[in-house]
Amino acid sequence: MVTQFLPYLSQDLTELNKKNYDFIIKVGNNDNGKEFCAHSIILETRSTYFEDALSNGKARKVNNNFILDIPDISVNLFNILISYIYGGTINIDHKEAADILNLLMVVKSSSLKNFSFKYSDFTKLQNYWTTTICEQSEILFNATNFTSVEKTIDDFIPNVRFYDISSDNFYHKIMPYSVILPKDLYQDLSIYHLLSNWQPKFNNLRPRENNITIDSKLINDEQAELISS
Repeated sequence: MVTQFLPYLSQDLTELNKKNYDFIIKVGNNDNGKEFCAHSIILETRSTYFEDALSNGKARKVNNNFILDIPDISVNLFNILISYIYGGTINIDHKEAADILNLLMVVKSSSLKNFSFKYSDFTKLQNYWTTTICEQSEILFNATNFTSVEKTIDDFIPNVRFYDISSDNFYHKIMPYSVILPKDLYQDLSIYHLLSNWQPKFNNLRPRENNITIDSKLINDEQAELISS
């Protein structure tokens, strides 16, 4: 008979947080901050972020403890991360969708870009939420920081040939994200795909030209087609 002891070992590790620690993590800002006590051997084994912090001196040594400041993450989110590091589990049963999105954003953020775990569990969570957002885009659109996403893509919208998109693709790939499009543009696109004789109001881009033939020794036909697009 084979017995799985790993869950019990993980539970035992969670009890170590405040015992014989040698690593203090200062999370959040002064008003809403908290110090987490941890163990360097566990942190560097479970996370490349802490492994790098120990090797490059980002985690400073004071007396017998390492101290690391991570001000740009909330205490609540770090509670989830530290629980995963010690226990190997992530409990999101009572978390709001926005909190889970923020958790994924923290792991991928520029300041914590190396906060990648050496095991696949967190990747499974990320893949799950990527699929969920694609199927339920309102989760993203209703997020508190969605305004920043809108501003990011504003400059790209005028360069998209929306009127060259087929009706099928418009229905499946554009309509679910109508919230991020200017209302006038989306309304005009909708009418364009409903009425065969409708003259687009925002079709300022030339259609891509195919099968271009060019007499040149510098570029070939394929490169010329790319430039003309």
